[in-house]
Amino acid sequence: MTLFNSKGWMPESTLSATDVTAVDFAALPPILRTLLVTDGTVTKTLEAYFWEPIRIEQQQQQPVRSSTPMPLLEMAAGEPLWRRQVRLLGAHSGRCYALGLSFLRLDVLPEPLQQALRAGRLGIGELLRESTLESYRRIVSIGHVAADHPADPGPGLWIERTYLIQTGGRPAIQVTELFPLALYRSLAN
Repeated sequence: MTLFNSKGWMPESTLSATDVTAVDFAALPPILRTLLVTDGTVTKTLEAYFWEPIRIEQQQQQPVRSSTPMPLLEMAAGEPLWRRQVRLLGAHSGRCYALGLSFLRLDVLPEPLQQALRAGRLGIGELLRESTLESYRRIVSIGHVAADHPADPGPGLWIERTYLIQTGGRPAIQVTELFPLALYRSLAN
């Protein structure tokens, strides 16, 4: 499924997918709707909206082998990947605006970009922009998920989106981002 290919609005306000709970887009805070449909960098959008630098905090980063097939990345079980888990934190407020989990096919990415990703100093979108590597983002899933995470400022309901980044017509990076719904609701008031 491809979502929001050419528009950020849809006639029905509820979006459902098979693997997550439906989302009523009309009921979401406007900034959260914006983050979910953007195919630009989340970090830059957060910085502009909340007017504070966003710090990328590495939680985990390591080479792994997929335990199951990863169809979005066109990979069979057991193939090597780079797994990256981060938190996007407000440098002044300390707020956790998002969690990110990415699986990268390093064999598709140029060596300087691979090194920058391993260093973990910036978000993936920022690194892609800095490298000037042409890429295409395809949103494939959006929904509600219940998550139990220490960064969660509310009751545990998060909005999740998954998208695929392609370069040179090949799938390169699968990204899942989680946004704490209670935080965005509290900031919208």
